[in-house]
Amino acid sequence: MKRNVLAIVIPALLVSAASQAAEIYNKDNNKIDFYGRAVGLNYMSSDKAERGDQSYARFGIRGETQINDSLKGIGLFEYNLPASGDNEVRYAYAGLQHDVYGGISYGRQDGLMTIVNDYTDILPEFGGDGLGKESDSFGTGRTDGVLKYLIQSNGFIGGLQYTTETEETDYSGTGNGYAAALGYEFADTGFGSFGGAVTYTNAKKTDVQSGADFGGDKDAQITALGLKYKYGNIYAAMTYSEGRDNFKGNNLTGNSGYFNKMRGYEAVVQYQGKIEPSIAYIRTDVKDNGMNINDTYNEYVDIGATYYMNDNFRVYADYKINLLDENQFTKANELTTDDVFAVGLRYDF
Repeated sequence: MKRNVLAIVIPALLVSAASQAAEIYNKDNNKIDFYGRAVGLNYMSSDKAERGDQSYARFGIRGETQINDSLKGIGLFEYNLPASGDNEVRYAYAGLQHDVYGGISYGRQDGLMTIVNDYTDILPEFGGDGLGKESDSFGTGRTDGVLKYLIQSNGFIGGLQYTTETEETDYSGTGNGYAAALGYEFADTGFGSFGGAVTYTNAKKTDVQSGADFGGDKDAQITALGLKYKYGNIYAAMTYSEGRDNFKGNNLTGNSGYFNKMRGYEAVVQYQGKIEPSIAYIRTDVKDNGMNINDTYNEYVDIGATYYMNDNFRVYADYKINLLDENQFTKANELTTDDVFAVGLRYDF
């Protein structure tokens, strides 16, 4: 069904985009923009499951209508089409945005934890997977049925979120939940600019998740905090998260459930310019005394670089140096312990 819809919609949008660039409609205080990217991407690794073509295309349509001098209605739809694998609706939401009082939106959109996660999720290909934020996972990442209020004013950031239950046939999805965010960004005063934010997310388990072999009887909780600093072209950030019964995995005997504790760490330094090198460290630890688990689920150093040929085209390489050693825990969770090298070409429009 989704493929049939895209077969009709995408060609029509491409025709309009070709003649009017990104803006495909602007009349009577209503504006619609079309955007997207095409990415040629390949992974190289000793692990057969990790290597191969990862190319994809992504399209989005964004609209707004001016209701009065300070209030507008907004809507966004974004779709991802990988060369191999399943197509995905990334975003689908609508809302109201006020110039002073912030905005409220509902639909499939980012959870508030993304505010912190984005501090360090800036690498060419990898990264952003250390803190426990995931799509369709307790309202932390992109999730269906998210009602969100967000205000950003004079450096202040505040947000509230309510996540409605999305029952799935597998362990994805979320029960009813909520989240809050608070942050502040200081403008550059001659010594650079810096900012910080903290988020808290709480969600109940779905009926399927409640049937997990362990950890299914408790609500998922995760707190995340981050700091960032920018001086000239140098950007540095650190993020940390701590969760309870939110991180899914297997114990040493192959039973599947939610670890009682998790901690995530990310740190990145990047030179931002036409040539953009970066280095980062990512780690996720999990612990569950009842399951005799105290292990590292994810750990690597990342070295990457991006070259912007112009505003619309870039080439990049990203080397993920895996620090995990093969053991009983990595085998039970089917975790790769091999390095991965990614090379990509990206065209944005």
